[in-house]
Amino acid sequence: MLVQKSARKVRAWCLGENSEMERQLLADGKLRREADGTYRVMSQENSTEGQAVPAGDYIKVDSSGAPYPNSREFFLQNHTHIEGDWYFQHSPVLKAWCRREKMCPEVEWLIGSGRLRIDENDPERYFNAVLWGAELHAAKDAVIIFNHRETPEDLASIGFRFITREEFDLTYRIVG
Repeated sequence: MLVQKSARKVRAWCLGENSEMERQLLADGKLRREADGTYRVMSQENSTEGQAVPAGDYIKVDSSGAPYPNSREFFLQNHTHIEGDWYFQHSPVLKAWCRREKMCPEVEWLIGSGRLRIDENDPERYFNAVLWGAELHAAKDAVIIFNHRETPEDLASIGFRFITREEFDLTYRIVG
């Protein structure tokens, strides 16, 4: 299926700029600064180890209050600064897949290569992958969003992320 995140105003913060939100997330334990200057973002998909993120990347907060990272390159390509920590998000049409759909070539390749693992016995940790330097997991009803507009010629270059069904339903629309 093809999906697009609803165009909207979002708040975001560049890690390493000591913003009020960065300080609050550090105080709340949702963000951890490592000795080498990188960060660990305690996202919904990994709230124990966190996702490894370099300073200079951006974070946003999802509808549940959990932070999640955007690479600097992706963020700057898809957001326009309005003022302060407010940005307008321009979202491209992306390919997505959920378990109730027919298996697509990207998911077949990810499973075959070991980059995506399925745990049929655990509906809450059904999808598993190492992303952003951490083992992430998602429930059986999650959606996989691919970070490309069309199927890449080289499947090894596939980038993807998990989106909870609730967050998907709140922030994405199916366009094809």
